[in-house]
Amino acid sequence: MPATAIFDPAYRFWHLRRFWQLCLIPPMLGILFATLYPANSTGIATPFGAGILMAIWACGAAIYLVLWPRLPLEVLALALTLGLCVAVAPAIALIHPSLLALMFLALPAIAFALVTWINRMLCGLLFVGPGVGRHLSASGVSDLCPERVIRELRIEANLDGPMLRTGPMASDGTFRLCFPLPPEIQLIPHSPDNPSDPQHGDWECVARIVDESPYHQLQSLIPLSEPHKETRVLLRAEPNGQGSLVWMDEFETGLPLGCALMFGLIGLQEDYLRARIDHAQGRPSPAIRWAAPTSPLKLFARWMAREKAATR
Repeated sequence: MPATAIFDPAYRFWHLRRFWQLCLIPPMLGILFATLYPANSTGIATPFGAGILMAIWACGAAIYLVLWPRLPLEVLALALTLGLCVAVAPAIALIHPSLLALMFLALPAIAFALVTWINRMLCGLLFVGPGVGRHLSASGVSDLCPERVIRELRIEANLDGPMLRTGPMASDGTFRLCFPLPPEIQLIPHSPDNPSDPQHGDWECVARIVDESPYHQLQSLIPLSEPHKETRVLLRAEPNGQGSLVWMDEFETGLPLGCALMFGLIGLQEDYLRARIDHAQGRPSPAIRWAAPTSPLKLFARWMAREKAATR
């Protein structure tokens, strides 16, 4: 890990800004749906009520993403839950006002159940859909000279670091490369009952250096689980004052559509490059990758599991 992982709210929000904007849509749709019912059934359908609700949610979602940026799908699950509750609130109020009060009293339990289910559904949808060809690009700034930064960031055999691990070189010039997957792009959380499930943990591939020079390296990565797919990664640098500008371009041939959208929404490529540059220089890093992979929902789920185990 880098020398120091620092908390930078502005950096975190900037990288997750597109995802934050996406999380504003479900409550807005819920409010629009609520306007189909008589306006006097609840205050949600009024401009004042809708404005207050959206202001509270916008601030709450931003704070959640800044404090717990490693699991953004939970915020989207909360947004979908809120939108659903807002949409059905007028209909419940029309049946009987006391039912609406009962729903809000039971909202924490309802929200936990819905968020847990929706979060698992969203995680599964990341890997659903046809594979698409995609060009992912990111850039960063380093205090190191171009030759030094490429030497620090390049892949080679027999590496053992926090962001990637490689095996020995084979006779054909290839070697095994392992990327520990961050929680935000894992299919489902780790299960102690089945730790060998290929859907968990690391992404492994066969790597080969196609071309390199002191200023660039072109890599070919073929997943072990999908040998018909190939990812080409071009790492390059050029002088920039006393340091260098660094680019990382990925050319994917079979990236699932959900993953492609997720990568763009959370700025995963840019954050990964920032984390690697900071790690190479040993400087404090605000990269989201170094943040603790936890959240209130995750902590509450662990507490519920412990309580359930204690009552057995």
